[in-house]
Amino acid sequence: MKTLIKKNIPLRVLCLGLLVSVSFSLSAQETQKKVGKNKQQTYTPLDLLHPIHSVGISLSGNATFGKPKSRSAEGKLSPYFAPTIDIYPELNVKYSCAIKNGWGITAELAVGSFQKSSSGMNGLEYIPKDTMWSNGVIGRGKNQGYVSFNSYYIGLSVKASNFVQVHKNISLQSELGLEWQPFIKPNVSSYEFLIADRKEDAKLVGMRSTYSVLVASYLIPDIAFSFNVLVHGKNPCHNFVFGINGNIFLMDRLQLSYQTTAIMPEYLQSSGKFGWRTTTIGFHLGYQWMIKGKKS
Repeated sequence: MKTLIKKNIPLRVLCLGLLVSVSFSLSAQETQKKVGKNKQQTYTPLDLLHPIHSVGISLSGNATFGKPKSRSAEGKLSPYFAPTIDIYPELNVKYSCAIKNGWGITAELAVGSFQKSSSGMNGLEYIPKDTMWSNGVIGRGKNQGYVSFNSYYIGLSVKASNFVQVHKNISLQSELGLEWQPFIKPNVSSYEFLIADRKEDAKLVGMRSTYSVLVASYLIPDIAFSFNVLVHGKNPCHNFVFGINGNIFLMDRLQLSYQTTAIMPEYLQSSGKFGWRTTTIGFHLGYQWMIKGKKS
């Protein structure tokens, strides 16, 4: 478990957010007890003993990072994946209800875009430099083109939430739960590693690879979390919101399959699959309205 937390950045952020939220919650509760005994109040908070309904809207930039994991591989050649961080937008509409003492539930509907791409081929060092191909090209070949996956998705999440007031103008809301994110009409392209040069009209295909969506992953929800800071003026029911959010996928969601062609010699014939879990972490900005909030 310790090794998993060290390697998984969103999981580390989740643990830190929960620790901060619990600390502030305990501190706020202790402060309210002291205020109640002394009958003094420096600001007018929302009455957390009664349900508080709110709706919010936010825009986030979510990032995915890391390389895919090989699920099966045979041979010396494989697709090449550059170490990149992909950032994509997400629009989120949220309803939450703090039922009692700040604890409650949150339901969210999200619409966003997602994309992945890769290009080239690993293992070119195994091909002799003086190889002569049937189209007249001499050499190892060149990486040309790329394979890509892009799609929109709809996310639906249900989370437990905790709302605490830490200052007369600042509140915190932490959320943890489950989310489903099916893709909408994925656009998938195939990649061909070509043996060619700029002077040649004929091109030989040395490897083909393509993305596919693992539909079974739609049935398994991911772990969703967010940590929100709510800032308001005189009216505590109108809040600007910013914070961090993330999703931890527990199984592969995308898969890249590859296979070399017959032009490759037998000792270089290769095939296999790579999988992505598409874990994300992001930063969001938005606005949140308290529909019902009785003041103390």
